[in-house]
Amino acid sequence: MKEIRSEAKKLKDTGKYHEAIRLYEQIYEEVFDKWIAWEYSYCLKGSGHIDKAIEVSKSIYKHSSDFKINNDMLAWLLFEKYYKEKKDNYSYIEVDNMYKIALFVPRLVTQEKKSPFERIVLTMIKIIKNHDGNSINANEKVLNLIELIDPNKLSLEPRISKSSRKQRVYQSNREMYYATKTKVLLNLDKFSECLDCCEDAYASIKVFHHDNDIWIDIRRALCKAKLEGPLVAIAEMKQISMKKKHWIIFYELGKLYESVGDQENALLNYCRASISSEPIKMKVKLYYDTYQLLKEAKEKNWAEVHAFYIVRIKEQQGWNLTPELAEIKKKNEGYDKSIEFIGACLRKYWIDSIHKVLGEKTGKIIKIDKSNRFGFIKSNNESYYFQSKSVLNSHKIVVNDQVKFCIIESFDYKKNRVSEEAAYITISNVD
Repeated sequence: MKEIRSEAKKLKDTGKYHEAIRLYEQIYEEVFDKWIAWEYSYCLKGSGHIDKAIEVSKSIYKHSSDFKINNDMLAWLLFEKYYKEKKDNYSYIEVDNMYKIALFVPRLVTQEKKSPFERIVLTMIKIIKNHDGNSINANEKVLNLIELIDPNKLSLEPRISKSSRKQRVYQSNREMYYATKTKVLLNLDKFSECLDCCEDAYASIKVFHHDNDIWIDIRRALCKAKLEGPLVAIAEMKQISMKKKHWIIFYELGKLYESVGDQENALLNYCRASISSEPIKMKVKLYYDTYQLLKEAKEKNWAEVHAFYIVRIKEQQGWNLTPELAEIKKKNEGYDKSIEFIGACLRKYWIDSIHKVLGEKTGKIIKIDKSNRFGFIKSNNESYYFQSKSVLNSHKIVVNDQVKFCIIESFDYKKNRVSEEAAYITISNVD
């Protein structure tokens, strides 16, 4: 046995894994020896027999769980088999198995640069988020994984992707950690922990990417709504909405206003959220909340239009109707207007509602920058800056167009201060 082992080791050390494997197979099962087993597993790994290498390495772990060199190799073997090459789709069984493996990896290795610890845990988090979405179960799994990580050991270096056209800069692993953890803590109603995590993020990350600082600001405000009251959160969310015009911000702000009985500002923000360009299938909950608000405000007709719009969206997506929506569908059985027609009617309602609450102004386009990204409107001897994306018509805007618009507060990043601009612009001289 000693002679065979000696010859097998020589072959292993010279990279002749296939020849070494044939010899190790003769002695591996005679008497358990963790070093012989490890050498055998090493050769199996080197020759591409990953499944068999894992089997042997696991048997070593069962006998000697503190055998570091094997633990290191087993961790890398698991990484290579399950996490190195990501697939577009996984079955629930695959995800569950990989999740259990990711939880097991910290028993094998610690979080350091030379181990696959971070790669496995962070990859598993991404897979769960892509596979299970935003379910409670997914959030709990992600939290279990992310709490295995010491954020101070994660890299602060942003990732850079170069293409033939331009260079893209992506968040560092540490920034991703805080962006992910604050989100799952909020989703799981762990408000105090989320608030603390937000503060840790601000202390740790100096430059944010992908608007993560804005999203962390939002999560902090929503936590404060639960811990300190909605009025505190409303003040913070209004500041955030000046910097980022995202429909989720307006939706959350609308819900906060509704919680304090301010129906006018609740509807305003629901309409601002509704009018953005994101796919309508993402906004079903928003439309439902708008329906409920309008019903409570005794605006029965527009409430039912919102409800029927939801019916059309759900039918288009093949989603089930709730009993309430099924009843609304039955009630409007003879109504044959298309989803596009209903959407256009609602869009006009949303614009009119925004103009009504914010105050409608009229004016004329006096200048458009050569980049076509911004310009100026003249109204009653005042000049107002606007961004071209604030024009709501599909028609291309040109100088001398007559327009209707509102004034909103925004944030001037160049001057680092709050400013005003024209928004929700409609062209009056176009049908």
